[in-house]
Parts: sequence; structure tokens; C-alpha cells
Amino acid sequence: MPTSLRPLQSGDHAEVQALFARHGWPQRSPAGWLWALHHNPARLQAGAEAGWVLQHEGALVGFLGNLPQTYHLDGQRLVGATCTSYVVDDKQRAHSIKLMQAFAAQPQVAFLHSATANRHSAAVYKLFRFKALTDPRANFLMRWVASDSAFLHCAMLAKGLASPALARPVARLAAPAWRWLRQAKGWSSVPQTPYAGSSSKVAADQLAPGGDLAASWDLWAQAMHNGPGLQLDRSAASLAWRLADPDQAGQLALIALRDEQQRLQGMCLLRALAEHPSRTPRAELIDWAVLQQTPLQACAALMAAAVGWAQQRGLPMLDAKRFTGQAADVLSLLKPALSALPGDANWVLTRHAALKQQPGAGLPWAMTGADGDDWFVVFGGAGGAGGADGPSARADLDLAHAEQGTVQLRHQLGDSADSAGVKTQHVDLGAGPLLNGSHQIEKRQAVQQAAVENQQV
Repeated sequence: MPTSLRPLQSGDHAEVQALFARHGWPQRSPAGWLWALHHNPARLQAGAEAGWVLQHEGALVGFLGNLPQTYHLDGQRLVGATCTSYVVDDKQRAHSIKLMQAFAAQPQVAFLHSATANRHSAAVYKLFRFKALTDPRANFLMRWVASDSAFLHCAMLAKGLASPALARPVARLAAPAWRWLRQAKGWSSVPQTPYAGSSSKVAADQLAPGGDLAASWDLWAQAMHNGPGLQLDRSAASLAWRLADPDQAGQLALIALRDEQQRLQGMCLLRALAEHPSRTPRAELIDWAVLQQTPLQACAALMAAAVGWAQQRGLPMLDAKRFTGQAADVLSLLKPALSALPGDANWVLTRHAALKQQPGAGLPWAMTGADGDDWFVVFGGAGGAGGADGPSARADLDLAHAEQGTVQLRHQLGDSADSAGVKTQHVDLGAGPLLNGSHQIEKRQAVQQAAVENQQV
């Protein structure tokens, strides 16, 4: 019987999870499966498939997920799509090309993107005329130390410099000197400015970007969407959907940057990876977007709030990877430590007449982790293996409940004049609501991830 291709169906969850288990890949719960692939509003609006599967003799032997997202370009609304979890059983690898052919042929999307390709799959992308991103920052990781003692503790264990019993007390003793040396050298340390203020948590009532931000959120989002180049949709509805991920409840945080009139100036979306099976625990910067006129001091305050969130959770570091364009321009000024990621990691295929240039090459694109599928992959306690004892698969799950707090970092920037007497006006910017999901999901045994596609660094 020949191996056949067909679109993904909602009832394929169990077989796809079995395929992932054979390859040691992290798995989503039934609720997370429906939320990410089937209830994705951009996919529903475009009428695109949720993914594709390969079948052989009645068994599911391959899978490729489809993650459409809404973008804006010169006032026009477009749909781009990224792929996720490209996996095929070894005996059927010769048929893996069918999955990519279906992904590349989508008529409903303006462009296609893969941020998780590796050297094994690069030839497939080249075959379908995908082009590698030309911005070298797409293959870099930026890191900020959140907790010096936790960072040293993890480093000593990783390098075998101390036993588990000694590593923690030694790290605590060495942390102050290490912090001083790190900050003196400006390594992996958010710039300290005279505008940094104190932070405090204030209770809020509704899931941001609603509540007290509802009126200003879409005004800010529209300003972002009208900016130069290709812009990911960051409307209130889009962010609310992303924050409703049932497999990452309690792991996500949205921090908003506001001025003294409570007008939104920027935001960042974070997640905690406390139980990754093959990597040091950390926080990840999934998304970052600020208005072009936002002062660097305010951007530093936003990053300081993000690093503070990671520190409060006991995580040693905050990582951002595969950021390009304006997002990378700003983040690179906030003193991250840089390290190279594996090559052949980002590929783009343009399909729409409005995209006369390739995103990330001739066409500006402030790519972040939200453009790829980093936000999709879950590990360990974030969602577990699902199955009969996993979270409920009810389509009407209440995904909107969240525990909220607010981080206010005030910056008295005032008015100033340059040497020529030209007055420059600044505004009082602060980092606003910080979100923590309240769903409590039972911790599951972590699953090791295969180094085929979706390689996590």
C-alpha cells in the first residue's frame, strides 16, 4: 500500500502524539492541540489547513503542523505561515517531501517561514525555493543573566566544577563578586539608567490586553502595524488568544510599557522553561515590540522588568533567539551576551504579489520568536504528554482566567535641551501589567527531544 498524504484532522491527536513519542518529542495536551492548530483565529480566517499527515497501511507515519499568523504591510492585511514539528518515521523518510510540498503550496498565505530547520532538512527547503534569511542576527541567541547565584549554580553543575551538594552554597557566596564583575564589564546586563525606579505588584481584574489597557492597546497596535516593513499582528485579540495557551498556563507573562498618560508604548511576551529535559532552566523572550520613538531608557526598563520576572521565578537567565530588524536593533543595545545558533535555521518563501521583496532581505521584518514556532513547543510541566490522564480536551474550556499583577517602573525623563538650544521632549514611561496564568496543570514526566527538526538550543 502506498504512503499517502492528507490534511490533519482534530481526531488525529492520539496518533500524532504516538509519532512524537517514538521520536522523543515534546507533546501537547488535547486542549493545547485544539487551541494551537485547530482554533487558531488566523488559520480559520484564511481557511488554511491545520497541518498534514502521512499514512502507510493505516498507520500515521509523518506529520507537519501549520501555524498561520496575521501580518500587516503598507496598510494591507496578509497571512503568513510557519511550520512546526516536521517529523517522519525513518522507514518513510523518502516520503517526507510530500509534507513540505503541501506546506509550500498553500494558496491562502502570502509567505511561508521556517525558524526550526536544521542541516538535515535544509535541502528540502531549497528544493521548494525557500531562501535563507540574510540578516545574520537570525542565527544568534541573546542572553541576560537574571539570577547570578542560580546562573553560577547551573554553570558549575554543567561543567562538573562542584558536586550538587556544594554548588548551591558556593554559588551564593560567589554571586555578589560575579555580579559586580559582570556589570562592570557590561556583559549580559541590562543597562542601569538614572531613570530606573522601584517596582511593585498591583492587582488587576481582567486578562491583559483587556481591562485598563483595552482602550489604548489597539491604538498602539495600529501604530505598530502602520510602521515600516512586515509587522506581526499584535492586536488585543491576537495577544489574548496567544496568552490563552492551556499547555502554558502559569508559564506566560505579558509586560506592557506605558507612558504617564497610560498610553501603550511597547510590550514583551515571556515564558518560563523551568523543566526543559535537555537544557538549563530559563525564561524565553517570545515577543518584543516598541514604537520607533520609544527612548532607549524606557526599553531598558521594559527589559529590566522582563529580567526581574525571570528572577522572581528563580530562573538563571532570559534568552532571546532569532530576532531581526528593529527588534534586534533595540535588544542589541541592552547589553546581552551573544552566542551563535546552528546554521540553516531560517528559511522564507514569498508567494504574494504584495511582497515584491523577500521578508528579512529587501523587506524590513522585525522578526521575533513569535514569528516562528518557539511559542508552540512545550516541555514537561508546561503541558505533559496529555492522553487519558492529561488536561481535558473540551473545546469550551475556559482559557481566559489568569492571575494578574502590575509592574510599574517609572522614569522621570522630563524636558531637556541640546547644545544648540533645540528642545527635546521626553515622556514618563513605565512597564505595566505583568501576567501570570492561574491554571494549575499536573506535572508530567519530561520527554527527550529528537534532533531532527524543531531543534531547541
